[in-house]
Amino acid sequence: MNVKQQLATAQLKILDRVVDREERVARLYTSYEKRFPDYADFWESLAKEEYGHANILRKMEEYISGGNALWNLGRLTDELLAAEEQMMTEFEQREIDMQGALKIAMRIENSLIDSRFYDTVNCDFPEFKKTADSLRRAEGLHLERLKELVLKFSSGS
Repeated sequence: MNVKQQLATAQLKILDRVVDREERVARLYTSYEKRFPDYADFWESLAKEEYGHANILRKMEEYISGGNALWNLGRLTDELLAAEEQMMTEFEQREIDMQGALKIAMRIENSLIDSRFYDTVNCDFPEFKKTADSLRRAEGLHLERLKELVLKFSSGS
């Protein structure tokens, strides 16, 4: 295997873990949808968006498979990804109220992988920028809706 193939294999492995994480977050939000029926629509929409993020990330696999390398993807180290996976395991096991679920969601959405992925990872493939900008906007709207509900809860409304 040449160096370019080794790089592509390593990058696909990292990207697979990031996609798995997005899907895991979606499943967590789906569990909140069932646990907090008064806010089911909110959690359902967040879960759908997380699945959408995973699908967008899958497009990047096409960029890599097409011979394009993603720059700085290696910053998502094994240790960072393992820590994120451990955090998700802890979150999945917690018995919480709605306010606790919102705190967990804020922590997830403000993590390096969710909040700064496209500020860290880049590519010279033209479609990558469009994909990254689209996901960055979606993540921003996603986070704003979450913040609005957190503020509502913290003000006691």
